[in-house]
Amino acid sequence: MEELRCPRCKTKTLRHQVNLSS
Repeated sequence: MEELRCPRCKTKTLRHQVNLSS
């Protein structure tokens, strides 16, 4: 559930989660 990592961009968390993972 990396989507929860980006509360500001819940809509585009799928692509942001990659940045957070990196």
